[in-house]
Amino acid sequence: MEFEELVERFEPIIKKQIKVLRAYQYNEELYQIGLLAMWDASKNYEEGKGYFPSYLKKYIRGRMLNFLHKERSYYARFSGPRSIEETPAGVTSTWVTISLRTVLPFFSEREKFWLMEYLEFGKGPSQIAKEQNVSINTVKSWRFEAIKKIKLHLPTHLTCDMYV
Repeated sequence: MEFEELVERFEPIIKKQIKVLRAYQYNEELYQIGLLAMWDASKNYEEGKGYFPSYLKKYIRGRMLNFLHKERSYYARFSGPRSIEETPAGVTSTWVTISLRTVLPFFSEREKFWLMEYLEFGKGPSQIAKEQNVSINTVKSWRFEAIKKIKLHLPTHLTCDMYV
């Protein structure tokens, strides 16, 4: 079947998924993702492996959900609460700038390495572990010890809750 025929026949599946996901602000992007998913599904579908419309629906929905997940992750990473009203109840946040120069002499080389990879490149424990050929728990122990030393060597009038 030609792609134009596929679009004509199965376009309602794309529109229905956008409606079900209630992501109207991404209507155009999701429609394009649906078309691309339809193209890929038509190429990857194997006869005898099930009913094509069901396969197509799941394929399209999966692609759309993947896109929405990435959008949500991006939004969460690069935008924080806009005002006090948007901050979750019971959460207070005070930003304190500290100089790490006073704390760094107490760090091991591995703790310094973790801190630089985390602060400069935003790497998580699994990525650092993979690059350094060590276990994730090892990297987490570097992180734990570094945070413990930061808290220990902060001036006593500052409190520090680090969620890293």
